[in-house]
Amino acid sequence: MTGLARALVNPPIDRRVWSSGDRSHLEVRGVHRVGNAAAAQEVERRLGALDGVVAVELNAVLGRVAVDHDSAQISSAPRY
Repeated sequence: MTGLARALVNPPIDRRVWSSGDRSHLEVRGVHRVGNAAAAQEVERRLGALDGVVAVELNAVLGRVAVDHDSAQISSAPRY
């Protein structure tokens, strides 16, 4: 199981994850800091390379990444 799939199905307790249909949002930390642009790009690249991921949008200021995914391949996180 991929890390994204694990995070969507069983999110870490200290990281917020929420979903609606084929779109999931994951909290990411530290990408807003000066000098972390490469880290933000790497997060987008790695998530985008996963099977079932259609699109990735990282908002460094908000510390969130939105992932559009094929729900047939990746199930969404439970709602909390």
